[in-house]
Amino acid sequence: MIASLRVLGSLLAREHEIADIIVDLGITSSLLIALSHPNFKIRKEAAWVTSNISAGTVKHINVLISCGTIEKIIELSTMDVFEVRQECMWALSNAVNWAKDNKVIEKLLEIGIIETFCSMLGCNEPQTLIIIMEGLKELLRYGKEHSVYLMS
Repeated sequence: MIASLRVLGSLLAREHEIADIIVDLGITSSLLIALSHPNFKIRKEAAWVTSNISAGTVKHINVLISCGTIEKIIELSTMDVFEVRQECMWALSNAVNWAKDNKVIEKLLEIGIIETFCSMLGCNEPQTLIIIMEGLKELLRYGKEHSVYLMS
């Protein structure tokens, strides 16, 4: 299963048209299953695949939100082993940075993305901290541009 997820993730990292086809085939339901697998290595690869989808188009991010994949990523990012949590941060940061759609950002805020980012600020891995800070920076930019108070 790990090899299949790696091939899938590599394909998704290419052109958005390829990702469109894969997302349209319903890969997100299979990702939800993989994100719940008892083997953390499978969860890690599934989170990586999710991060490649979330680095796509607004349509891709909307599919991840509507099918519950982003909510599962948020859940894993607060309770799983560090390697999985790290991949989850990539998926969430990509979603924020590639969304470019007010409704998508608002939905991400609604489901707790700020709290999720903040929960990982204590990690000691510089690249993960950079990814988190990029996501928070984009959310702050959004809040400033739209006069939105981001914390409840």
